[in-house]
Amino acid sequence: MPGTRIVQGLLLPPPRVFAKIRVPSKFPQFRNPPMPSSAIWIDSIHVGQPRVVDGLQGEMTTSICRTRVSGPIQLNLRGLEGDAVGNREAHGWPNMAVCCHTLDDYRYWKQTLQLDLPPGWVGENWTLENARETEICLLDIYDVGGARVQVSKPRAPCQKQSWRVGRPDWIDHVIKALRTGFYLEVLSPGQVRAGDEWHLVERPLPDATVTAVNRCWYHEYDEGLARQLRKLESLDPNVAKMLDNAENRFTRMA
Repeated sequence: MPGTRIVQGLLLPPPRVFAKIRVPSKFPQFRNPPMPSSAIWIDSIHVGQPRVVDGLQGEMTTSICRTRVSGPIQLNLRGLEGDAVGNREAHGWPNMAVCCHTLDDYRYWKQTLQLDLPPGWVGENWTLENARETEICLLDIYDVGGARVQVSKPRAPCQKQSWRVGRPDWIDHVIKALRTGFYLEVLSPGQVRAGDEWHLVERPLPDATVTAVNRCWYHEYDEGLARQLRKLESLDPNVAKMLDNAENRFTRMA
């Protein structure tokens, strides 16, 4: 294919070119989200390896028990050096190279659920300060340290997180609050470290905040937002499936 390139031994497609799509959104509070008053930065970095644990429904293999690392660490196309996932079919894709949560999430869980959890406890690779999912958009491109990353999709809450925090009702709480975290794809590898700031390079979909996409999936289907996402050639198949499921569910409820 013309424009393909080889990076770290992987054959990658040509750089993406995003069309300028402007479709009115039903949720004006999520349109053109304001930039944070100061830069987003990495508060802490966590890596882990798969291990077998006694989960809520029996034994399971997971890397959710990640540990904090200090100093610079290499970020590759598949993720951080020294990090691995327990289920490669579910999590081992390039557009899920880095899992992120915000310290704002942790403060919320402490206030509402009385869960005083340390950063990294729900298995994310990067815990972010001064970041909110109402202000970060799918397909945002950021320079972070020596790397360039792109926001790919929201994280889906799961039973492994429920086991980790000791709350069987965790998934319901996360969906209700729309605080799922999100994934990054690595466009250019490089070294990163705690304290590195995020510098926004491009925002092709200002309507598609992580919160807005989650709201469309779980709470109220947004036809305009779904139309924007479906027009993307690079749309993750799982995102498309979630949109289809949401449309069918809310159509039946109408």
